[in-house]
Amino acid sequence: MGFPHFKITLPQPNNHYFFVELTVETSSQAKSLLSLPSWIPGSYMVRDFCKNIVDISFSDLNDQPLGFKRLDKQTWLVDNNHQGYRVNYRVYAYDTSVRTAYLDGQRGFFNGTSLFLKVEEFADNEQYVTISQPECKPNWQLATGLSRLSGKSWDFGQFKALNYLELLDYPVEMADFSTVTFHVSGIPHHVVISGRHNADLDRIANDLTPICQHHIDYFADTCPVDEYWFMVNVVGDGFGGLEHLNSTALLCSRNTLPTNATPSGEISENYQTFLSLCSHEYFHTWNVKRLKPLEFVDPNLGSETYSKQLWFYEGITSYVDDWSLNQVELISANQYLSTISKAIQRLLNAPGRFKQSVADSSFDAWTKFYKQDENARNAIVSYYIKGFVIALCLDLHIRRETQQQCNLQAIMQAYWQDYKNGKSGTQYSDFIDKVKSVAGLDIEPLWLEWVEGTKDLPINEYLQHFGIDYIWQADPTSTYIDLGINWQSKQDKLFVQSVLDDSPLVAAGLSAQDELVAVAGLKVTDEKQLNELLNIYVEQNISLHVFRRDELIELNFVVPNTRQHKLELKINNNEAAEKWLKRVSVNN
Repeated sequence: MGFPHFKITLPQPNNHYFFVELTVETSSQAKSLLSLPSWIPGSYMVRDFCKNIVDISFSDLNDQPLGFKRLDKQTWLVDNNHQGYRVNYRVYAYDTSVRTAYLDGQRGFFNGTSLFLKVEEFADNEQYVTISQPECKPNWQLATGLSRLSGKSWDFGQFKALNYLELLDYPVEMADFSTVTFHVSGIPHHVVISGRHNADLDRIANDLTPICQHHIDYFADTCPVDEYWFMVNVVGDGFGGLEHLNSTALLCSRNTLPTNATPSGEISENYQTFLSLCSHEYFHTWNVKRLKPLEFVDPNLGSETYSKQLWFYEGITSYVDDWSLNQVELISANQYLSTISKAIQRLLNAPGRFKQSVADSSFDAWTKFYKQDENARNAIVSYYIKGFVIALCLDLHIRRETQQQCNLQAIMQAYWQDYKNGKSGTQYSDFIDKVKSVAGLDIEPLWLEWVEGTKDLPINEYLQHFGIDYIWQADPTSTYIDLGINWQSKQDKLFVQSVLDDSPLVAAGLSAQDELVAVAGLKVTDEKQLNELLNIYVEQNISLHVFRRDELIELNFVVPNTRQHKLELKINNNEAAEKWLKRVSVNN
């Protein structure tokens, strides 16, 4: 059979080009259809990866040119006349995100959606990949979850995927990277770190081990993979992750990694951010890569694929990621409550939560969440953050109503058993039925309010039941006057990034993208200076001068005495809190 075989070379990494040769040895088609995806699973935005194909040519196996026709931006129809054929193309790769591809003299990385053309005739068949080591980089190693056919671990060589969709789910990292391997339930887990760093790899492995074990135990089953890779790209300032079948691609800031100087047992806020990211993406091994919306079982990667279920998959995962750090006693209950208070506070500071339901946020992810503009805070809600809050409330609701006989974990285990028994994909309202069958509770009224509605959730009520005070008030220690404005500083200039609908400056006439130049006749260049001036003129009418484009505009408003609100979560009953959290009596 003429199953697709991709050969990838990197003759000059500094040019940022991957060279790809696709060979199809035999074909039963007179005309063969080839295409490149427009989006990558796990990131719901059309990214038009085809824009990075710099040149492409089609030939028969004797290197004679073949005719072809472009059907759209990412689809080609090749006149191969029932014969085998070859496709050669170059892909430009210079995006450090986890969603695309990158290549320079320090490292190479790609997702299959950026490099691999889909051969429609053989989409359901095996796909072969050969990746050649660049001669100029003899020290580079290679990490991927693809099945290896040649070479030793970390070598370049030949690999295989069972079909095209699976081929797309194995990112590849190439560099002179650092590695550490640890075992969980007998399964090797590898941490691969590219970029300059001074990380304590053994510490990372030791701390990830109980987190991974927690997630395996969470589903009351064995690990669904026989090997796993955490592929970490370290930069000065960055954050992100994307889940895959047996790996994750991570982007992190250098200061989130522990060093040999980090005190033993200490989990700083920065390091917790890194562990939480790893926890989040590892949990996706179950909850997204195997359990998934029915719409994503066989997605159309050529255009948007809509689902109202994103809040469920990202929200529950966002709930478990930090909670698991507490459950394995890496962080105390107080550290955990401090973390979730910030997430809840972000939701409370987003007036868009009253305008968009979390179900609609999921459905509109393609056009609203992933394409946010200056009005986003007024118009939308994050299905990650509100999904997390819903998951939190659901877990506490089930625990309370069943007297601790059931919880969210039991519901997720039931989902997992459905998957193991052959159920393919979840539907929008499955959760209502699942809670009814497992916990004996009717949550449809809650579903209508929390998932399809826009009212605030009763977070306070549930936390109080578990011995936690919920204190939402103006921060008495803050001198920051809250105008409902997000500011952005650029080269000693202060710009309006966004304006909330209820900001007093809306009536005054301030708009996003305005440059603030003076307050009460005094020059302003940064937010600190602005706040100092505002505190002088509290409850007084003052002037603002702004540039809108190149036009100077004078505005007037009364400075409000409004301080930023802050959410504080405090344990008031250790016994009640211990029904949900670990390390409750620890002070920090």
